[in-house]
Formats: sequence, structure tokens, C-alpha cells
Amino acid sequence: MLRILCAAAAISLVLGILTEGLAEGWMEGASILIAVVIIVTVTSGNNYIKEQQFQRLNAMATAKDVHVYRGGDLIKMSVYDLLVGDVVQISTGEIFSVDGILIEGNDISVDESSLTGETNEIKKKVPLTYDRKEGASPFLISSSKLMSGTGLMVVVAVGKNSYYGKLKMKIQQDQD
Repeated sequence: MLRILCAAAAISLVLGILTEGLAEGWMEGASILIAVVIIVTVTSGNNYIKEQQFQRLNAMATAKDVHVYRGGDLIKMSVYDLLVGDVVQISTGEIFSVDGILIEGNDISVDESSLTGETNEIKKKVPLTYDRKEGASPFLISSSKLMSGTGLMVVVAVGKNSYYGKLKMKIQQDQD
């Protein structure tokens, strides 16, 4: 639409100058160009404001706090401040932001469908001994959801080093 208006302004400007002369012929074409400039300015400003609001909303949505044991004390902190080796308290409904290993847990089942596509809940438990037959799976993958249970996990990977972070980096590279 803006291209059509610009073309109409150019045609009107040329025809106006040819038919009415330079003194009065430029007014109609110039007024169309001014209207285009106003439309573009208002649209750009509106899009900029919407983008800023989206960024703030997105930051609020991703801001998540977790309970972490550091220095023997249980503290509440942002998931962005987690470090490898932190012991995080996990509870039902939580979506993991980091990869971890379960070190203590009670009736833990996890939904890993967001990454693996597996629709069944997967039981997780702390291995008592190193025995493959035992079937203990203590690994908690980022972006999976804790469906039931509570426990403690040790953070083993954060950010782009986590399972979900690596996947996200591959997706971004493919889009480029």
C-alpha cells in the first residue's frame, strides 16, 4: 500500500508540475508524500512500543526463582545465577532450567516429552549401587517437567551447555 502511495505521489508530482507549473503543481504530490511519512512514522513508533512491551513481558515470564543450597544455607535465587555443582531443591510442577543428577528424591516422575517425544512419565530414582539391572535413572534433563515428587539435584550443566541449550543453539544455527 505504501509503495502504491509513493508511486501515486511521484506521478501526481510530475503531472502536477507539468500541467499547473512548479508554483502550484507540487502540492498534491507533496501532500501524499507527507501522508506516507506520517503513516510510516506512526507505524514504526507503535511497533517499537509493542516490541518493548513484549521484551518486558518475556523477561518476566522467563524470570524464575529456585531454592538452592549454597554454603549450607537454603537461599532463593534466579535460575540465571545457578552454577554447576549447586544443589537445587525440586518440587512437583517445576520445569527444569538446567541439567542435573538426582541425589535425593521421593516418588520422582518426570515428563520429558518436550525433548524426547516420550509421552509416558519416566520414573527417576537415586541409584543405591552401580548396577545397570537396577534401572535407576538419576538424570534430569533441562526443559522437562517434574510431574510428582520432591527432592534434591546437583546441577551438572547450565545455559548453552545443557541439553536444551545445545538443542536451542542448533535450531538458531539452522535458522541463520
